Amino acid sequence: MLDKDPNDPSPNQPPPPATPAAAPAVAAAVPAPEPVKLKDDPDYGPFFKMMAVKVPRGAIEIKMQQKGLDPAMLDKDPNDPSPNQPPPPATAADAPAAAAPAPEPVKLTDDPDYGPFFKMKAVK
Repeated sequence: MLDKDPNDPSPNQPPPPATPAAAPAVAAAVPAPEPVKLKDDPDYGPFFKMMAVKVPRGAIEIKMQQKGLDPAMLDKDPNDPSPNQPPPPATAADAPAAAAPAPEPVKLTDDPDYGPFFKMKAVK
């Protein structure tokens, strides 16, 4: 491993960003995703499960308030859409005009993980 050229990019560097492929013109016809149901929501779902196993409602409401959630959501149907819907998928129109330049790769000799070993090798 120490015989590797110190000018090669470090293996700890993230790979360069992939260039986005050209989206076909039919991409605009992609249907909207199904709304997340309250019972499937990562925030509210556990509380509906607690109700299903007969945990006292007062205890559930207190726990919801501690997490900053609205206990009134327990009155709704578990199949109703959640207020925490994921953002709509990004379209080509939403993408920035120019991609940010890739970060400059770090040489192995300058890498915080591998650099000390190259210094040890140079001491002999």
